[in-house]
Amino acid sequence: MFDDIGGITNDGTNLQVFNSSFDQMIVIDTLGQKVEDTHFCCNTPEGSEAAARRVGTDQVLTARGSEIRQFTLKGSNLHFVNKFNVVDENSNPLGDIQALTFDLASSNNVTDDVLYVADFSSGKIARTGVPSDVTNSPRGLAYDPGANELYILVDGKGSAPDHVVVVDPNSTSSPPTPIRDFDAPEGDTHAITFLS
Repeated sequence: MFDDIGGITNDGTNLQVFNSSFDQMIVIDTLGQKVEDTHFCCNTPEGSEAAARRVGTDQVLTARGSEIRQFTLKGSNLHFVNKFNVVDENSNPLGDIQALTFDLASSNNVTDDVLYVADFSSGKIARTGVPSDVTNSPRGLAYDPGANELYILVDGKGSAPDHVVVVDPNSTSSPPTPIRDFDAPEGDTHAITFLS
């Protein structure tokens, strides 16, 4: 690393270390050896002061100044998804984010997790949810008659992968409660079908 460390998180085994002044992530194994060195671009400003990995997903968040950036990790590449700002309990924007961490709900379900944000300028800790990396824009439908399940292909935000949400087509709730969901294969997916 050529500069100061900006943020540290982990993938459950290895450390993921982010550079403070340009977009770089170095992965260090449990023996202290560098196993990956990833450069990603093109944020303004570059670098990060904080980082957090969302457990059980391929989502990584970094922060610099008042902005939190959401990425999807695919192999050794970080793909930009979204950026957002956080406000305190009085709706004042945080201006100097220095730390991020996740707290999974007691259900240990990643959809229920909370992001804690430490802001140096205000001396406050804020908590927030993380915006979804999936849009509400459907790209395709497929039906599994054997399981009576409807597969809905939706567009991912930014360079996040497209996503498949499986629902009960007879559900009376609006929107229907997902039975399960998963990422579509890499790249842009424009159609889905079911083969039996």
